[in-house]
Amino acid sequence: MVLFLPAVGVLLSVGFAYLCCAISVDKAQILTCSRPVHDAGRVRPGELIAHTFTLRNSTRSTLKLAPPTKSCGCLDATLSTMTVSPRATTELSVSLVPDEDIVGNRTEEVALRDSSGHLLACVSLRAFVMKNIVVRPSILNFGEVRFGEEKSLDCTVIDLAEGDTKLVDEHHSSDFLEVQIMNLSQFPSPAYSIKAMLSSDAPQGAFADKIIVDTANSSQVPVVIPVRGEILPPVRAVPRRLFFGRSEHEDSALQSLQLTGDGPFEIVRWTVSDPGDVSLAIDLGKHDQTYSGVFSVAGSERRDLKGELLLEVEMQDGRTATLNVPYYVYMN
Repeated sequence: MVLFLPAVGVLLSVGFAYLCCAISVDKAQILTCSRPVHDAGRVRPGELIAHTFTLRNSTRSTLKLAPPTKSCGCLDATLSTMTVSPRATTELSVSLVPDEDIVGNRTEEVALRDSSGHLLACVSLRAFVMKNIVVRPSILNFGEVRFGEEKSLDCTVIDLAEGDTKLVDEHHSSDFLEVQIMNLSQFPSPAYSIKAMLSSDAPQGAFADKIIVDTANSSQVPVVIPVRGEILPPVRAVPRRLFFGRSEHEDSALQSLQLTGDGPFEIVRWTVSDPGDVSLAIDLGKHDQTYSGVFSVAGSERRDLKGELLLEVEMQDGRTATLNVPYYVYMN
């Protein structure tokens, strides 16, 4: 009898837990659908996506449905009947016309609830929305360009939907970029060529811009083409960085530096960013088109420092440029 009582207690606990699970059954299983997700595959903006879901009332009670809840305003959902008898079915028609605002994978949902707001079922409409307008290549990358060099790149814009695409205007932020738009008649679909020309007065350093092309059809999104590149300085330093290390018994350190230009140049001025209590000096002697010399560091402060040597040079044609040489001082 003593052994029997614990066994009864265990059975009662298990039975009570099972009863709680049965009471808390997910209401979403009341209206069942054999295929709750419809995948429309690859579609284009403006193409109609439509599907009808068949849902079955798996209970012995009559269900009174509320209007469908949609995940977005452009989704249309209609029920064949708002009252579903026991073991009967209802049809839910769902349609969507995707626009160009969302390109790529897109999933929209429709939820069905009863008059009390309890969730009964949820179905999904899935599609991959492709672009109507394709740009090849998608990025205009000038790469490394010498200072003062002119260079041009072009890309092709194709309307795969063969719609009323017409490129009318473009705008960008860089003054040293010139953009031309030309119509291409050899393509069966409407196509344009966009040429970006880099002028010789482009400043040195890396640059990034966007060519934004407007279309005649206001419902179409503009064509955006990223542009990037780097204008190399006309003068190069070897080494590109200077490293100084001093021992306890040394009060100065030297590093050699060599400057070479694409053509004849002169050093107009040079400055050193604030080095603290450590003094830095440069002594460069010109040899043909190359400056060579030493860059020295001296001082009593025992801490690591870093900064930049800023060189302003003037080329023979009158253009000026700035060269930055980072330096690092390591105190042992």
